[in-house]
Amino acid sequence: IPIKLKSRGIPSEWTDKDQGALSVGPITEKSKLNGVYSMIRHEYELRITCGGELSTSITGNATLEGLNADSKWVPITDMLIVEKVALEFLRTLH
Repeated sequence: IPIKLKSRGIPSEWTDKDQGALSVGPITEKSKLNGVYSMIRHEYELRITCGGELSTSITGNATLEGLNADSKWVPITDMLIVEKVALEFLRTLH
């Protein structure tokens, strides 16, 4: 996963490699949220657990901010938006 992130220019750092703890981001990109925010910035604290050669589990926390019309970064707390953005990101990891 860190190799794939690096190839995409996404910063990541093992915070505890033995425990599979990986910090990812911040990732800043143009918003796809129908004009609510012009940009989205997201960061992740992931826990990666391998359950054998064919099974990997990823859990963690996501922090999202949106650039509003006043050009200020504000926290995004709407769980539907957080889940949508985070799931889209996680799908790109495999």
